[in-house]
Amino acid sequence: MAIKEKFSVSLDRDVLASIRKIAGAGRVSEWLNEAALLRLQEGIVAELEREYGPVPPEIAAEIETAWPA
Repeated sequence: MAIKEKFSVSLDRDVLASIRKIAGAGRVSEWLNEAALLRLQEGIVAELEREYGPVPPEIAAEIETAWPA
């Protein structure tokens, strides 16, 4: 299990309300952590595509299997 670190963030009130509605009671941190991981993965893929070109479809399928959305 990953080590957690507590910190403070500021979000637009309506954004936070939507997250609370989607994530459920007591799961906002978990939801935000998952969202951040997805964003990091997208950034890594975009960086690799800029450097090496588009991801071949067969590799993209493997990624989807390993990291389902």
